[in-house]
Amino acid sequence: MLMSGVNIIKNSNELTTFGFYEGLKNYSRLKKAYQEVSDYLESFQPDIFLPISFSGFNLKLAKTMKKRGTNVIYFAPPQLWAWGEGRVKELRNNTDKVICLFPFEEKFFRDLGINAIYLGNPLLDYIENERNSSSTILKSIPSNSKIITFMPGSRKEEIKNHLPLMMEIFKKLKDEIHDIYGLVIAEKKDYLPTVDRLYFTKEGKYYIMSKSDLIVLCSGTASLEAAILGIPHIAVYRLSLPNYLLAKLMVKAKRFALANILLEDDIVPEFIQPNFSRVYLSIIGLLSNPAHILKQKLGQVKASLGSTGAALRIAQLTLK
Repeated sequence: MLMSGVNIIKNSNELTTFGFYEGLKNYSRLKKAYQEVSDYLESFQPDIFLPISFSGFNLKLAKTMKKRGTNVIYFAPPQLWAWGEGRVKELRNNTDKVICLFPFEEKFFRDLGINAIYLGNPLLDYIENERNSSSTILKSIPSNSKIITFMPGSRKEEIKNHLPLMMEIFKKLKDEIHDIYGLVIAEKKDYLPTVDRLYFTKEGKYYIMSKSDLIVLCSGTASLEAAILGIPHIAVYRLSLPNYLLAKLMVKAKRFALANILLEDDIVPEFIQPNFSRVYLSIIGLLSNPAHILKQKLGQVKASLGSTGAALRIAQLTLK
């Protein structure tokens, strides 16, 4: 956004929180940021307000902007199909249009009286443009080696919750599979031990993913990215105990890996509160068996998202 000429008032990296309890702890900081952004928007008086995701923050802003007579177009709305319909009234009353991220959402939201439309998923274009970005680290891996990639997440808490398990898994894998190499798409921290045949990198993400035999990832956007690339993957997600107990009460969705949600099928192994043995056995199973059937099913995920060019269509709709 900054490269496109957007004036950044508050960087979203400073606002994101992880989990219910952490959201409460950061309430005063979020409230202060909300007031700062709200005051700026009041002075700027935009014709269009385009909130993107981050519903706990943006739905309040949408209500404020709607009262001021601003046209509100919400992109990537809250996943009410997963969390229940508690925010339906807010979304319906405080938006003029909702642009969905997934095709099934259009009917879901329309049935709730929300003016929703699906125009495609911008990840299709982004991955296509970036998938051939080079990665020098792959040059150091012998050809015909098995490559397993770990994606512990982007947030500090996610990395803390997932990376130790992933490193332990690879330590055992390399002792049992002589030609396996591991890649971690995250920054290497000084306190992390060095593990033979395990590399940390942040360059050429999609290129590395496309060259992987298997990806073990923190569930979220990474699951959709792997599915679009057609790469077999395992989705994991670990929460603190308070957050886990709250999630069990609040989350309505039966599945959490996006590939499984989109196809309404359990094609990708997924583990909430993963333990070593279950994840490890799943990895061995996927590495030992031909992946062509799974890749065919993952291809259905990409097909379900429709055609490329979503970003342009969304921009055109916004400016109508």
